[in-house]
Amino acid sequence: MLKLLIKKEINQILKNKFVYLSMVVCGLVISILFSMILNNNVSTFIVAGLFWMMIFFVSSLGLYRSMESEIKMKAYYNLLLSPIDKGYIFISKSIAFFIFLCLTEIILFPIFQLLVKVNFVYSYTFILSALTINWTISTLGVIISMMSIQTNLGETLIPMLLFPLLVPILIAASNITNSTIHGLGYQYYSFWILICITFSVLTTLVGFWSFKGILQE
Repeated sequence: MLKLLIKKEINQILKNKFVYLSMVVCGLVISILFSMILNNNVSTFIVAGLFWMMIFFVSSLGLYRSMESEIKMKAYYNLLLSPIDKGYIFISKSIAFFIFLCLTEIILFPIFQLLVKVNFVYSYTFILSALTINWTISTLGVIISMMSIQTNLGETLIPMLLFPLLVPILIAASNITNSTIHGLGYQYYSFWILICITFSVLTTLVGFWSFKGILQE
């Protein structure tokens, strides 16, 4: 059942090509802007923070576009009537968006690196940390977007509600990225990885158990 739900969510995003395209274009535009305003002496911590802020904006846009298409296709109301456990619907939506967010980052990482002239270190630890961060953004983003999409201010509410909740994750992501750029050992950023793992577990559990109530609000 979960496999079918994930396939349905992925197909739904693929049908609306503007969801993925808008995420990539948004990231590209922000990367160009950052490359124009940053100088060579800027701190790598600031560069890392700006990269993850870009991912936040890209994610907010993608979440709104994907949920907006769901409302237009009236799939949202089918979710309310379906006998499927709403927790599985939450997991499938999170996995689908997680996949597209990872694909977006695969494109944006080298572009940002080239334009801003920063050398990301793609170690196993960094990749696993990035995947954990992406999962947290996806799960929390699905929760917030489903709460906001029924209002006329959904496009504004999603980033406004999502950003304060993601601040610890964005700080952790910036510290992990900065540490790997400087070639520091795992012990220097293990605390931040623990923060990311904790948030990813919490958002998954909260979303799984509360998604039914969120849909019915």
